[in-house]
Amino acid sequence: MLAPPRPAAAQAVRGEASVSTTGGYGRLVIRLTSEVDSNVRLSGNVLVIQFKHPIDVPVDRITAGATDYIGAARRDPDGRALRFALARKVKVSSMTAGERLFVDLMPESWTGEPPGLPREVVEELAQRARDAERLARQKIELERQRNMPPVRVRVASQPTFTRYIFELPELTAVTAERGKDMLKLSFSNSLRFDLAEAKLALPKMVQAIDNGGPAETTVVRFSFSQQADVRTFREDSNFVVDVSPVDVAPSQASKPSPLAGKTAPPALAEKPEGQAAMPPAPSAGGPGVAAKPEAAAAPPDPDKGPAVAPGQPPAAVAAQDAQPAATPERAPRRDPTRPAIAELRRHRDNLHLFFPFAAPPPAAVFQRADTLWLVFDSAVDIDVGVLASDPSRTIRSASAKRDGDAAGRSRSARRFKPRPGRLRSSAISRVTNARASPSRSRTRASRTG
Repeated sequence: MLAPPRPAAAQAVRGEASVSTTGGYGRLVIRLTSEVDSNVRLSGNVLVIQFKHPIDVPVDRITAGATDYIGAARRDPDGRALRFALARKVKVSSMTAGERLFVDLMPESWTGEPPGLPREVVEELAQRARDAERLARQKIELERQRNMPPVRVRVASQPTFTRYIFELPELTAVTAERGKDMLKLSFSNSLRFDLAEAKLALPKMVQAIDNGGPAETTVVRFSFSQQADVRTFREDSNFVVDVSPVDVAPSQASKPSPLAGKTAPPALAEKPEGQAAMPPAPSAGGPGVAAKPEAAAAPPDPDKGPAVAPGQPPAAVAAQDAQPAATPERAPRRDPTRPAIAELRRHRDNLHLFFPFAAPPPAAVFQRADTLWLVFDSAVDIDVGVLASDPSRTIRSASAKRDGDAAGRSRSARRFKPRPGRLRSSAISRVTNARASPSRSRTRASRTG
């Protein structure tokens, strides 16, 4: 008594039909909401258009504008075919363009090629082809990007700046766009960056770092919370970004003191704290006679500076400082042409490099990625052979190079490659050994690791 359930009918694809008779032939255009495969055939004097799926296209009034070609038209009950009774013998030509079907009804006297598609339809199909090709390329790039290893972004923090090193797998074009509070880096290749280390320890001037962009390019954005000085450059195939803060307000040390230029009175300057100024005690010989000191003054110590009497004014102290101290003998001066042999010393976690010179030369130290550079403006040869046998294995390699400028001065450059993860900061200072030799000067480069 219960009938089996009937299968749900397929939903018909909606559309519209139109006909035109310009150009000496009739053109039937059927436009659907989606692409449906079709077949056009001529059976006697009846034009039959069959579809793979049911369609819903009204054709009852289509004969009003094409009575010379179509006498009647109807749609099959199942919606899978359209039938047109022709008013004359014609030649049939059909073309499919996306969701549109063009059926041309040409007279028997028609000669030559059948009519082609309209220009706007050809341009629309070309645009669709370009869009489909672009989407296919994006899909391939996204698939390749998911399978490729991520590009590491290393961070080196220094006291005055923070360095971000993009370790690119190959030479890639990079465009840097600087804004008021942002930096935008556009990479020509599709890359996937590992920003975990960069996001883990953000400096105070960097608010956020993120990446993203179209499939053809990769974009990395820096957002700054305050004014920052940004410098970008290349090192081999890597791309380096240096970010340093900009101090807008002057520091307290640079502000002039309101008491600058003023000198306290001698009595107040020499008076111990918490005691009132006392008049000089009368001597045993009576008024007007100066009292004799009970003990003779100790000889001055050359290491502690000249002796100062309790009531001596500052002008007298300055005069004593201006006079050269008498030394019993001077140590022999060091030969200025003698090579400076580098010395290597280690104190706890610090590694100190000493370069002894007869006279302190101008020097500079800077770091590029994992290489430490020391530059000396001196013609003296420098021996760095001891650095190759570093027992702590902190220095991986050391090399020396000499270069002269147009003025005839000679500069010596020393390059050190420390082992990864060992060096974190650098400093340079000059130490003068006054006891052994007043003219002996050593330049020390200190690295904390």
